[in-house]
Amino acid sequence: MKKVLLAAFILLAQVSLLASIPEFEQPTYRPVLESGEQLYLPMEFGKSSFSITEELRALDASSILKIEIVCTDYPKGINLKSLNGRRLKALETAKPELDLSQVFTRVIRQMNCPSEQEARDLFHGLVITYRPTPTPETRKEEWKKLESLLSGKVPEAIIPTPSPSTSELSMIEDVPSDDTSAVVAPMYTEFMEDLLKTLPKDAIVDTVSGGIRVVIGSSTTVYHTSTFAELPVPIVRRDYQIDSTIFKIMGRHPEWKDMLITADLTGSMYPYVAQILTWLQLNSNDDRVKSFVFFNDGNWTPDREKVIGSTGGIYQGNFSSYPDVKALAQETMRNGGGGDGPENNIEALIEGMKGQEYYQEVVLIADSWAPVKDIRLLNQIKSPVRVVICGGWGSVHPDYLKIARETGGSIHTMEEDLKNLIELNDGETIELGGFTYKLEKGSFYRVTQS
Repeated sequence: MKKVLLAAFILLAQVSLLASIPEFEQPTYRPVLESGEQLYLPMEFGKSSFSITEELRALDASSILKIEIVCTDYPKGINLKSLNGRRLKALETAKPELDLSQVFTRVIRQMNCPSEQEARDLFHGLVITYRPTPTPETRKEEWKKLESLLSGKVPEAIIPTPSPSTSELSMIEDVPSDDTSAVVAPMYTEFMEDLLKTLPKDAIVDTVSGGIRVVIGSSTTVYHTSTFAELPVPIVRRDYQIDSTIFKIMGRHPEWKDMLITADLTGSMYPYVAQILTWLQLNSNDDRVKSFVFFNDGNWTPDREKVIGSTGGIYQGNFSSYPDVKALAQETMRNGGGGDGPENNIEALIEGMKGQEYYQEVVLIADSWAPVKDIRLLNQIKSPVRVVICGGWGSVHPDYLKIARETGGSIHTMEEDLKNLIELNDGETIELGGFTYKLEKGSFYRVTQS
């Protein structure tokens, strides 16, 4: 009887674990690598066991950015929560140090499986996206990629993919510029390479439902193709594909003047550094920035030797000229890249405020997935912080909500602004990016997808 009750309890726990995890439908799974590297843990159709590899054993749990649970919709409409719960539990058993509350997790349900055999032929299991440990060599490569972004050059594909012929592409005009729905699509195509060569430097290229969107000033064009679903599965890096987070947020808030901008320059953030520099170059006459503070979480100090409040790796320049800011960014990236997942955001904010006597707005450009290692120092911040969220897959780390609330600041994503957090009472919830967060004893917790 005890075994039956224990089994029932485990089953309920697994189903409960899945309750807050969003589910997305795709014809077949298409992995998109926005940053970091990926580890595949294949499982048999309808099974939850997998082989524990040396790569999984060596993987630092704090470096995990995202977990995708890939399943198939066969038989049609089947409830897969129990199976997916077991799959996630198997990973927890293999990596007991993994804290799933700190990792963005989603379910990918593959819909293009009309028969059992076709369903069995598809990939099933877990896909883990993680940030590899930065090294001086990888930082040099990131700077080269950043230079490519600034120059408008397109990096080579990790895995080349066939391109649809020109006849299969059509152009749709007058698409609303606020349409930011993302879709996984093969971006490294001859068409894309040819297209990007013709675009001006300030063009923004990203994906929308059904195709490729190009934004030039106030003009928006979408190149649409119906053939994406039929193409072979690519692994796509979006190195050159700068999303418009920085541009959109700065554009929405022209009232932000005399800014003290503090930015995370650890590994994986270089596309946003490129955005900062491009925005600065395009707005050089506005004189909206007083000072830049860049941080890399301790230079190359080993994680075990980092001390809260004295981690270091902080570089400040009380200037806003493009060449000077670019040189400061290069110095920051050359001298460190982070290590463990959490970053020293608060220390960087404190040092920045000490180094600049006059400012009106404090802006923190943050990596959405990375915890704040020195969050306990937050009471030393006496100015409202505007937290600009970069990267991620919809979910925002609760530490940034805490920073915004306790300083009387705000949260800003590419799609929305979240203000007045300071008015939230204990036990109340807020929604952001399709997720619900609850305030409990001064801290936020993600409770479910909206």
